[in-house]
Amino acid sequence: MISFLARRALWGAFVLWVVATVTFFGTLGVGDPVATIAGPHATDADRRHIERFYHLDRPKVVQYGYYLRNLARGDLGKSFRYRRPVTALLGERFPRTLLLGLMTLTLEFTVGVFVGTIAALRRGKAT
Repeated sequence: MISFLARRALWGAFVLWVVATVTFFGTLGVGDPVATIAGPHATDADRRHIERFYHLDRPKVVQYGYYLRNLARGDLGKSFRYRRPVTALLGERFPRTLLLGLMTLTLEFTVGVFVGTIAALRRGKAT
């Protein structure tokens, strides 16, 4: 039992690492993060400051290391759009997301039981 749980934990860690890696490298080609953060009226000094602050002036491997370190600490960074911590935004939206998920699950369960009952009652009968 312990070996099963250990294997599952290792696979879970591997999957998390793969998702984090794909997310990091997948977002590299999306656009210029400095331009997104700084805006259209930023000076060169502002751009350099942003590059240093977010470690964008470092090689991609070093950026990836910072990314993994911050993820391991639970630090998801700040939203560029809302200028607030991402964890706070997720926390605010979690109750409604949970409610939506529970409502969907209830609807799926109700429809599934109804359709399953009809299928069981009509078992073996031609349509």
